[in-house]
Amino acid sequence: INKKSGKGRNKVAVTAAEEEPSFDPTQISDLVLWLDGDDADSITYDAGDGNKVSQWNDKSGAGSHLVQATSSQQPVYVASGGVLGKGHISSAGTSGDEKYLENTNFPESGTGGSYAYQTVFAVFSVSNPSTSKTQQFFHYVTNDPGSTGLSAKSTIIMFHAGSVLVGDGSGTALSANTKYLGMARWLKYPSGLQTYLNGALDVQTSARRGSHYLTGNDSIRVARSPNEQNSQLLGEVIVYKRTLTDAEVDQVEAYLNDKWSIY
Repeated sequence: INKKSGKGRNKVAVTAAEEEPSFDPTQISDLVLWLDGDDADSITYDAGDGNKVSQWNDKSGAGSHLVQATSSQQPVYVASGGVLGKGHISSAGTSGDEKYLENTNFPESGTGGSYAYQTVFAVFSVSNPSTSKTQQFFHYVTNDPGSTGLSAKSTIIMFHAGSVLVGDGSGTALSANTKYLGMARWLKYPSGLQTYLNGALDVQTSARRGSHYLTGNDSIRVARSPNEQNSQLLGEVIVYKRTLTDAEVDQVEAYLNDKWSIY
Protein backbone atom coordinates (compact mmCIF):
# COMPACT_ATOMS: atom_id res chain seq x y z
CA ILE A 1 0.00 0.00 0.00
CA ASN A 2 1.37 3.40 -0.94
CA LYS A 3 0.00 6.60 0.51
CA LYS A 4 0.98 9.94 -0.92
CA SER A 5 0.71 13.10 1.10
CA GLY A 6 1.40 16.73 0.36
CA LYS A 7 -0.45 17.03 -2.92
CA GLY A 8 0.72 20.30 -4.43
CA ARG A 9 3.89 20.33 -2.32
CA ASN A 10 6.73 17.80 -2.14
CA LYS A 11 5.00 14.42 -2.27
CA VAL A 12 6.26 11.66 -0.01
CA ALA A 13 5.38 7.99 -0.58
CA VAL A 14 4.88 5.98 2.61
CA THR A 15 4.56 2.20 2.68
CA ALA A 16 2.33 0.46 5.20
CA ALA A 17 5.36 -0.87 7.08
CA GLU A 18 6.82 2.63 7.37
CA GLU A 19 3.70 4.43 8.56
CA GLU A 20 4.08 6.62 11.62
CA PRO A 21 2.13 5.89 14.83
CA SER A 22 -1.33 7.45 14.95
CA PHE A 23 -1.23 11.21 14.72
CA ASP A 24 -3.36 13.85 16.34
CA PRO A 25 -3.09 17.64 16.01
CA THR A 26 -1.61 18.15 19.50
CA GLN A 27 1.64 16.56 18.31
CA ILE A 28 2.48 19.78 16.43
CA SER A 29 3.40 22.81 18.54
CA ASP A 30 1.35 26.01 18.79
CA LEU A 31 -2.06 24.37 18.38
CA VAL A 32 -4.60 26.88 19.72
CA LEU A 33 -7.96 25.49 18.62
CA TRP A 34 -9.19 21.98 17.80
CA LEU A 35 -12.90 21.38 17.31
CA ASP A 36 -13.86 17.78 16.51
CA GLY A 37 -17.43 17.16 15.40
CA ASP A 38 -16.90 13.41 15.53
CA ASP A 39 -16.20 13.54 19.28
CA ALA A 40 -19.67 13.68 20.81
CA ASP A 41 -18.18 14.12 24.28
CA SER A 42 -16.81 17.51 23.23
CA ILE A 43 -20.25 18.83 22.22
CA THR A 44 -23.06 19.97 24.52
CA TYR A 45 -26.43 19.64 22.81
CA ASP A 46 -30.08 19.26 23.74
CA ALA A 47 -31.46 15.97 22.43
CA GLY A 48 -34.93 17.13 23.45
CA ASP A 49 -34.72 20.26 21.32
CA GLY A 50 -33.52 19.10 17.92
CA ASN A 51 -29.92 18.49 19.05
CA LYS A 52 -29.27 22.22 19.31
CA VAL A 53 -25.67 22.94 20.30
CA SER A 54 -24.90 25.27 23.19
CA GLN A 55 -21.16 24.50 23.47
CA TRP A 56 -18.35 22.97 21.40
CA ASN A 57 -15.28 22.23 23.48
CA ASP A 58 -11.77 22.99 22.31
CA LYS A 59 -9.53 19.88 22.41
CA SER A 60 -6.25 21.78 21.92
CA GLY A 61 -5.69 22.21 25.65
CA ALA A 62 -6.06 26.00 25.41
CA GLY A 63 -9.61 25.89 26.78
CA SER A 64 -11.07 28.09 24.05
CA HIS A 65 -14.54 26.57 24.06
CA LEU A 66 -17.23 28.13 21.85
CA VAL A 67 -20.77 28.74 23.07
CA GLN A 68 -24.19 29.97 21.99
CA ALA A 69 -26.80 30.68 24.66
CA THR A 70 -29.56 31.92 22.34
CA SER A 71 -31.65 28.93 21.26
CA SER A 72 -32.70 30.43 17.91
CA GLN A 73 -29.05 30.95 16.96
CA GLN A 74 -27.77 27.53 17.94
CA PRO A 75 -26.51 25.20 15.19
CA VAL A 76 -27.42 21.51 15.34
CA TYR A 77 -25.36 18.41 16.17
CA VAL A 78 -25.62 15.49 13.72
CA ALA A 79 -24.28 12.22 15.13
CA SER A 80 -23.44 10.54 11.81
CA GLY A 81 -24.35 10.22 8.16
CA GLY A 82 -25.04 12.91 5.62
CA VAL A 83 -22.38 14.32 3.31
CA LEU A 84 -19.62 14.25 5.93
CA GLY A 85 -20.45 10.73 7.12
CA LYS A 86 -19.30 11.26 10.71
CA GLY A 87 -20.47 13.44 13.58
CA HIS A 88 -20.61 17.13 12.68
CA ILE A 89 -22.24 20.50 13.24
CA SER A 90 -25.00 21.61 10.87
CA SER A 91 -25.54 25.34 10.60
CA ALA A 92 -28.37 26.82 8.54
CA GLY A 93 -29.24 30.40 9.38
CA THR A 94 -32.41 32.36 8.69
CA SER A 95 -32.83 36.01 7.81
CA GLY A 96 -33.82 36.74 11.40
CA ASP A 97 -31.38 34.53 13.26
CA GLU A 98 -27.95 33.63 11.96
CA LYS A 99 -26.37 30.53 13.46
CA TYR A 100 -22.91 30.44 15.04
CA LEU A 101 -20.82 29.49 18.08
CA GLU A 102 -18.57 32.10 19.65
CA ASN A 103 -15.64 32.66 21.99
CA THR A 104 -15.42 36.31 23.04
CA ASN A 105 -11.99 36.05 24.67
CA PHE A 106 -9.83 34.00 22.31
CA PRO A 107 -6.37 34.44 23.87
CA GLU A 108 -4.17 32.74 21.31
CA SER A 109 -4.49 34.99 18.29
CA GLY A 110 -1.24 36.91 18.53
CA THR A 111 0.14 39.42 21.00
CA GLY A 112 1.94 42.75 21.24
CA GLY A 113 3.74 43.63 18.03
CA SER A 114 3.88 40.23 16.35
CA TYR A 115 1.95 39.08 13.31
CA ALA A 116 -0.52 36.25 13.70
CA TYR A 117 1.03 33.87 11.18
CA GLN A 118 -1.78 31.39 11.54
CA THR A 119 -2.63 28.14 9.77
CA VAL A 120 -6.31 27.15 9.66
CA PHE A 121 -7.85 23.82 8.54
CA ALA A 122 -11.54 22.95 8.14
CA VAL A 123 -13.51 19.91 6.98
CA PHE A 124 -16.76 21.20 5.52
CA SER A 125 -19.59 21.08 3.02
CA VAL A 126 -21.84 23.89 1.78
CA SER A 127 -25.34 23.58 0.36
CA ASN A 128 -25.41 26.44 -2.13
CA PRO A 129 -21.95 27.72 -3.12
CA SER A 130 -23.39 29.78 -5.97
CA THR A 131 -24.88 32.28 -3.53
CA SER A 132 -23.15 35.46 -2.44
CA LYS A 133 -23.81 34.61 1.19
CA THR A 134 -20.61 33.57 2.96
CA GLN A 135 -20.35 30.54 5.23
CA GLN A 136 -17.69 31.14 7.88
CA PHE A 137 -15.86 28.16 9.32
CA PHE A 138 -13.39 30.16 11.46
CA HIS A 139 -13.76 33.91 11.67
CA TYR A 140 -12.57 36.88 13.72
CA VAL A 141 -15.59 39.00 14.62
CA THR A 142 -13.58 42.20 14.98
CA ASN A 143 -11.69 41.72 11.67
CA ASP A 144 -8.43 42.69 13.37
CA PRO A 145 -5.69 43.74 10.96
CA GLY A 146 -3.70 40.57 11.54
CA SER A 147 -6.58 38.11 11.46
CA THR A 148 -6.73 34.93 9.40
CA GLY A 149 -10.10 33.30 8.72
CA LEU A 150 -11.44 30.52 6.52
CA SER A 151 -14.83 30.74 4.80
CA ALA A 152 -16.60 29.80 1.57
CA LYS A 153 -18.95 31.18 -1.06
CA SER A 154 -18.47 29.86 -4.60
CA THR A 155 -14.83 29.13 -3.63
CA ILE A 156 -12.94 28.83 -0.37
CA ILE A 157 -11.83 32.20 0.97
CA MET A 158 -9.07 33.25 3.30
CA PHE A 159 -10.13 36.37 5.19
CA HIS A 160 -6.99 38.29 6.00
CA ALA A 161 -6.86 41.56 7.92
CA GLY A 162 -10.59 41.98 7.48
CA SER A 163 -10.34 43.28 3.91
CA VAL A 164 -8.03 41.02 1.88
CA LEU A 165 -10.12 38.12 0.53
CA VAL A 166 -7.81 35.47 -0.89
CA GLY A 167 -9.54 33.18 -3.38
CA ASP A 168 -12.88 35.02 -3.42
CA GLY A 169 -14.26 33.93 -6.80
CA SER A 170 -10.80 33.13 -8.17
CA GLY A 171 -10.20 29.69 -6.71
CA THR A 172 -11.63 26.29 -7.55
CA ALA A 173 -15.42 26.38 -7.83
CA LEU A 174 -17.07 24.41 -5.03
CA SER A 175 -19.86 21.91 -5.67
CA ALA A 176 -22.98 21.78 -3.55
CA ASN A 177 -23.24 19.11 -0.84
CA THR A 178 -19.68 17.88 -1.36
CA LYS A 179 -17.07 17.07 1.27
CA TYR A 180 -13.95 19.29 1.27
CA LEU A 181 -10.79 19.93 3.24
CA GLY A 182 -9.80 23.60 3.19
CA MET A 183 -6.62 25.19 4.53
CA ALA A 184 -5.37 28.79 4.79
CA ARG A 185 -1.97 29.97 5.92
CA TRP A 186 -0.20 33.28 6.15
CA LEU A 187 3.39 33.05 4.95
CA LYS A 188 5.89 35.64 5.99
CA TYR A 189 6.22 38.56 3.59
CA PRO A 190 6.81 38.58 0.64
CA SER A 191 5.66 34.97 0.14
CA GLY A 192 2.08 35.98 0.78
CA LEU A 193 -1.15 34.20 1.62
CA GLN A 194 -2.31 30.75 0.51
CA THR A 195 -5.47 28.70 0.33
CA TYR A 196 -5.41 24.95 -0.24
CA LEU A 197 -8.34 22.75 -1.25
CA ASN A 198 -8.20 18.98 -0.79
CA GLY A 199 -4.44 19.03 -0.33
CA ALA A 200 -3.61 21.13 -3.41
CA LEU A 201 -2.63 24.78 -3.63
CA ASP A 202 -5.69 26.74 -4.74
CA VAL A 203 -4.74 30.43 -4.61
CA GLN A 204 -1.62 32.32 -3.57
CA THR A 205 -1.19 36.07 -3.37
CA SER A 206 1.42 38.44 -1.99
CA ALA A 207 -1.26 40.76 -0.63
CA ARG A 208 -1.11 41.58 3.03
CA ARG A 209 -2.21 44.34 5.35
CA GLY A 210 0.53 46.74 6.47
CA SER A 211 2.35 46.24 9.75
CA HIS A 212 -0.64 45.45 11.93
CA TYR A 213 -1.18 42.51 14.22
CA LEU A 214 -3.73 40.88 16.47
CA THR A 215 -3.82 42.10 20.05
CA GLY A 216 -4.98 38.89 21.73
CA ASN A 217 -8.25 38.25 23.57
CA ASP A 218 -10.25 38.61 20.36
CA SER A 219 -13.73 37.32 19.53
CA ILE A 220 -13.99 34.38 17.14
CA ARG A 221 -16.92 32.52 15.61
CA VAL A 222 -17.23 29.13 13.96
CA ALA A 223 -20.06 27.48 11.99
CA ARG A 224 -21.47 30.93 11.17
CA SER A 225 -24.37 30.71 8.71
CA PRO A 226 -26.00 34.11 8.14
CA ASN A 227 -29.22 33.23 6.32
CA GLU A 228 -31.34 30.62 4.58
CA GLN A 229 -29.73 31.03 1.15
CA ASN A 230 -26.79 28.82 2.10
CA SER A 231 -25.88 26.42 4.89
CA GLN A 232 -22.87 24.46 6.04
CA LEU A 233 -21.80 21.22 7.61
CA LEU A 234 -18.64 21.54 9.70
CA GLY A 235 -16.75 18.43 10.74
CA GLU A 236 -13.48 19.68 12.17
CA VAL A 237 -11.57 22.93 12.70
CA ILE A 238 -7.86 23.08 13.56
CA VAL A 239 -5.92 26.32 14.12
CA TYR A 240 -2.21 26.88 14.81
CA LYS A 241 -0.82 30.26 15.83
CA ARG A 242 2.05 30.12 13.35
CA THR A 243 2.73 29.20 9.74
CA LEU A 244 3.14 25.45 9.63
CA THR A 245 5.91 23.99 7.48
CA ASP A 246 4.99 21.97 4.40
CA ALA A 247 5.82 18.76 6.28
CA GLU A 248 3.55 19.75 9.17
CA VAL A 249 0.73 20.69 6.80
CA ASP A 250 1.12 17.26 5.19
CA GLN A 251 0.69 15.61 8.59
CA VAL A 252 -2.50 17.49 9.45
CA GLU A 253 -4.01 17.04 6.00
CA ALA A 254 -3.21 13.31 6.01
CA TYR A 255 -4.83 12.97 9.43
CA LEU A 256 -7.99 14.77 8.31
CA ASN A 257 -8.19 13.03 4.94
CA ASP A 258 -7.74 9.58 6.45
CA LYS A 259 -10.34 10.30 9.11
CA TRP A 260 -12.99 11.91 6.89
CA SER A 261 -12.22 10.11 3.56
CA ILE A 262 -12.26 13.31 1.51
CA TYR A 263 -10.02 12.76 -1.54
